Amino acid sequence: MVRKPVIVLACAAAVVAAWVAADSQQRAVVRQEREKARLENAERRAHELHQRARAKRELNQKRLALERLEAEAALTPEQRRHKELVRQFHPWDGSHMALEASIKARMHNPDSYQHSSTRFEDLGPGRGIKVYTTWRGTNAFGAVVLNTTVANISEAGAVLQVTQVP
Repeated sequence: MVRKPVIVLACAAAVVAAWVAADSQQRAVVRQEREKARLENAERRAHELHQRARAKRELNQKRLALERLEAEAALTPEQRRHKELVRQFHPWDGSHMALEASIKARMHNPDSYQHSSTRFEDLGPGRGIKVYTTWRGTNAFGAVVLNTTVANISEAGAVLQVTQVP
């Protein structure tokens, strides 16, 4: 008789332990589901923010393109021609890029080329431009000399004729 309450208590303890284990397992599953939902929401919000930022960038690019077109339309033909001619020149040092390559091709030591200054004269539509370039370079004896080159350049930027070479 003494043993019956112990067995009943042991069975009750086993049932409670199983219930506690099942409850903690269920809580772990619920925690995992909540964490998964939280991560999915964070990913969705990040994706939405990325999409908004991309749409904003695209809108800004379209707005800038429209402003450029409006500014281009407001230019006179002379201003438009001048803008096209200026594009042939290097933005940093102002040298005419095709003429510089032509000069270097004719030099004894192309690596010694140093641009000093460049100016141009517009000869009119269909006639191109005349470019005056002052530059330094070493001669055959290794001395650094100052040179000036004058060349006729097409409107497209090709060197047509070098009229003065040192």
